[in-house]
Parts: sequence; structure tokens; C-alpha cells
Amino acid sequence: MNSASTVCDDHESLSRQAAGRIVNALARKPDLLLCAAGGSTPVRTYELLAAHHQRAPEVFTSLRVIKLDEWGGLTMDDRGSCENQLRANLILPLRVSADRYSGFNSNPADPATGSFTVTLHPMAGSDTVIVFNKGQTSSGGTISVAGGAVVNLRTSVQPVSYTDSGIVWQ
Repeated sequence: MNSASTVCDDHESLSRQAAGRIVNALARKPDLLLCAAGGSTPVRTYELLAAHHQRAPEVFTSLRVIKLDEWGGLTMDDRGSCENQLRANLILPLRVSADRYSGFNSNPADPATGSFTVTLHPMAGSDTVIVFNKGQTSSGGTISVAGGAVVNLRTSVQPVSYTDSGIVWQ
């Protein structure tokens, strides 16, 4: 995978580039874990992946998806929820089964604080469980992996890049 940034001329070019990279990554790693975002920007990429699925459904049979974001306080079936959007544009068109999709409930467990906990259960033979506690703001929270130490997340923007070796926090 080339970790260099690519600048595209327009949204269509960006969407095609992203869809192509995902399909190429699936060729190398069929059980790829895709961290899928909601919002309008990725919709065209998801449409292109769905079109590819029509031509070659076998490419997506082991794809795993985790929901990146959600609007706190919306019901899971709300038209404006990321859950609803991902199901309509990605999960159902690519026929991602429930055991290959991880998300979280958009309704906070504690409405007074707005915090919620995301527990990512083991997938594809892994015994790693990740617990992510997050508030309604876009910064802060905690994360622990496989029962290890709880780590506070920064309250400022933390740059991250992805390489062949995995995620690199800067």
C-alpha cells in the first residue's frame, strides 16, 4: 500500500480512487477490516463498491466493517443516523453479514453525560476485545485493548497515518 497522499481533481475522482484502493486491499487481504464513516463524502465510494459487488460479489465475502462514527442520541433507525446510512449504502449492498459488522448504539448509555461505550468483540479468529469510552464531544475519552491498561485519548487533534505495518499515531 502506498501511504503517500493523493490529491484528486474532484469528488468523483476521489471516490473512484478510494473504491479502487479498497478493492485492491481486499485482493491482498480478503478479511480486510474497513472502518466506515457516515456522512455525504463517502457515499459515492460506497456506490462504486456496490457496483463492483454486482460484478464480483466474491471479492466481498470476507470483508469486515466497523462503524467509525454516529450521532449521539439518535435512534438506530433514524433517517439521519450513520447506522441507517451505512446499512443502506454499504452493509446491505455488499451483503456484509452481522458477524462481520461491528457498530455501536447511537443512544448514550448515560443521557446525563452523553457518554457511551463501544465494545468491539473478536472477529475473524482474533481474541482481542477493544473497549472505547467516548463522550459527545469529538475529543477525549479512553480506550483499552484486551483488558489492558486504560489509556486516555488526547483532547486535541492527534494526527494518524496508515502504513503497511498498520496505524501510526503521531
